[in-house]
Parts: sequence; C-alpha cells; structure tokens
Amino acid sequence: ATAATAATAAALPMRTGGRSSAAAAAADADDDDRRRIASSWTPAMPVSPRGLLRVALALLVSKCSRLSEESLPETLEFDGDRITAAQEAFQKITVMCACVSIANDAKAIAKSHAPSLESLRRRLDALLNDGGVRLADLALELATFTTPPPATAEDGTSSVAASAAAHEASLRRLTSEDDPDAVGLREAVRDALCARLLLGPDAAAAAAAAARVSGFGVSRDVDALAREIALGIGRVTWDVHASYYKALTIGILAEEDEL
Repeated sequence: ATAATAATAAALPMRTGGRSSAAAAAADADDDDRRRIASSWTPAMPVSPRGLLRVALALLVSKCSRLSEESLPETLEFDGDRITAAQEAFQKITVMCACVSIANDAKAIAKSHAPSLESLRRRLDALLNDGGVRLADLALELATFTTPPPATAEDGTSSVAASAAAHEASLRRLTSEDDPDAVGLREAVRDALCARLLLGPDAAAAAAAAARVSGFGVSRDVDALAREIALGIGRVTWDVHASYYKALTIGILAEEDEL
C-alpha cells in the first residue's frame, strides 16, 4: 500500500517548451507549403515564359463560354476539370462585382436606405455557392436589401418585386458577353488576376491586384483563384512542358521583333 501511495504521489515527468507531435506535423506542413509556394509562384515578367503562361491561363479562365476538352491546348489536355472549376470561380467573382455595382447604384439613389454592403456580400456569397442559384434569386436578394420602405407602392404593387425585376435586367446586362459595362467588369477582374499571378503571393502583390477591383470586396476571391491557378494548373503544366513554353516564348518574341 505504501509503495502504491508513493507511486501515486510521484510527479509525472513533464516536458516544457516542446511541441506536440500533431502541432509539429502541422508546422512542418505549413513550412512545406510555404516552400512550395516560394518555388512555384515566384514573380515573373509578362514577357518571360512563366509570365506568358500565367497571362495565358488568366485569359483562358476569363472566357465567357465553357471550354471543351477539344478546344484546350495540347499541353492542358488533362487539366480540363481544373480549368472548368477556375472558369466557374472567375464567373462567380464577376457576378459578385455586378451585384455590388447594382447595390451601390441603388444605394446612391435611395440615400436614406444605405445598409452595409458587407452583410449583402455574405448573403450573395452563400447564394453563389449554391449550384442551383439563378440570376432571379440574386436580383431578389438585391431588391430586398436595397429597396427603401415602404415595401408596397401607392398603387398596391410590391416595391421589392419591381426592384427585383429591374435588378434582374441589370444583372443580365452586366453578365452578358458583349455589353460594354459587362466587358469592363470582366477585364477588371481579369487584370487583377493577371497582376496577382505575375507578382506572386506576397502582400505587395495582393495590394496591387486588389487596387484593380477596389470597392467590390472580391480581393480575397481573386487571391484564392490565383493561388489555385499558380499552384495547380500552372505549376503542373510548367513542370511537364517548360521546354515547350520556353521555345514558344522565343518564337513569339521573334515575331514581335520582325513586326
């Protein structure tokens, strides 16, 4: 009994200043991730082989129509699913920009009804992550958020319903292929994506890219898309086809010199 009591009273060995195995593994994984990013996503000049590849990928994912496997370059023939996912992410960003643009215009007209756009962005983000969302759903959310009281007009019709119809028409215009304002939104997002891909993952690059879409609240989405492209599609195709991209760049620059 005495021995048992002594054993119970004996202090357990303690380790101080160390990390648990789980914490150590997580830290090592973070270090590996940082090294991978540092080696795969370095800043690149637009006229360099890496830079031209990144610009080409940004142009590719910013296309309005979905790319078929047959229309993909041969060097990207096995990246169809990832390119489609990147296209969808790009389209979500441009739709969010269109929604915020419409909300800002509505707030400017109805100065007395100016709630924070941050809560609207969160609700729109949830809708855009639903695969079955329609422009009419987004328009109704915009109308509910931006229509000032009263909710019923003098003739008894719903002010929200009228606003939703107008917002849906605006959304269709701002997400069309040829409308000048729609083209401008896509180009702003595409330019932000290009800047992020070319300048790399550091904070200065993020700020430079965010400046191109300031006011829309989509800089984090652009960052996430750039990361997916740079470390997914871009890294893999560069590792496999770097020699081809280098030769292609030399040919393109030679043609420019001749012109």
